[in-house]
Amino acid sequence: MSVIASEKNIEIIKRNKISVNVGLDGPRAITSRVRGDYDFIMKGLKGFIKNDIPFSLTAVVLRSTLDSILYTCQMADALGARKMKFVLPVPKGNALKLDKSEYITETEAITVCDKINEAKIKFGWKTVYTFSIWNKKTDGYSILVYPNGKTYAWPALEYEDKVDVKLVEIPMMYLLSIRKNVLEHEFSKEYGTCFGKLFRKMEEKKLTAAAPPMVLFHDDEYTPFGLDTEFAIPIREYATGTRDFCPGLCLKTVVQGSYSQLPSVYAKQIEWAKREGYENSNALYEVYVTDPAEVSKESELVTEVYYPIKKKGSKDRN
Repeated sequence: MSVIASEKNIEIIKRNKISVNVGLDGPRAITSRVRGDYDFIMKGLKGFIKNDIPFSLTAVVLRSTLDSILYTCQMADALGARKMKFVLPVPKGNALKLDKSEYITETEAITVCDKINEAKIKFGWKTVYTFSIWNKKTDGYSILVYPNGKTYAWPALEYEDKVDVKLVEIPMMYLLSIRKNVLEHEFSKEYGTCFGKLFRKMEEKKLTAAAPPMVLFHDDEYTPFGLDTEFAIPIREYATGTRDFCPGLCLKTVVQGSYSQLPSVYAKQIEWAKREGYENSNALYEVYVTDPAEVSKESELVTEVYYPIKKKGSKDRN
């Protein structure tokens, strides 16, 4: 977490009251094996502690880590963590690489919970400890930030088999757009503000929309500075302030209903691309066929999700 704990990023975290959760699976040997560089993680934690930034910890529970769980609880309390969440991995994504013997049963998990509660009372630990099977129904999706600055979804995002992925060719379009870094909790506000500005500019320049509004994501991960996001409206006329966008070959999925389904759609598209020998070639984007401000129920929302791709090893078309 040393990347996040830089002086500049600490200020951003404080100012925006960003919730900090750090993956720490136990002592040095276990954390380094399960998650990554223990020293990097501890360096980041020291930065949060030094700057009085509250944080929580998360540890994945495997059979091979059971013996160290009480030690991990003691670490959490000594570090001053508000909460320590122990989670059982789900057999999806990277967790599929685990040996089956690493998965403990729910009965075993309950026994471990009892031991943690007994130790908490005995030793007077102040940290709150929780234990759960982490999935979208109990805790939603979580994004873990690793010491190298990269982010990963944990557990692997689940999706319904009914997600339909189509291969389509999208022609070049002219975009009138605003591109900026957007913090996750400010996305709804920026959506309204930026599209308001774009529609006013269209009216001033007498431009005509060629398709519904869309949002392009130029990064695949949030940072303390936000996500590189482009709010755009395709227009018929080429004018000053517009740019060309050439998606080319794309995976397309039409989503009916809540935006909460979108992460699982991306997971399915990425899986399809990897399986068929493709890789990402351009900014992925969402087209909002229905205006969220004009529907009375989430079930009426229609969103098109596009994931530009190319055959692995081929040159970009742009």
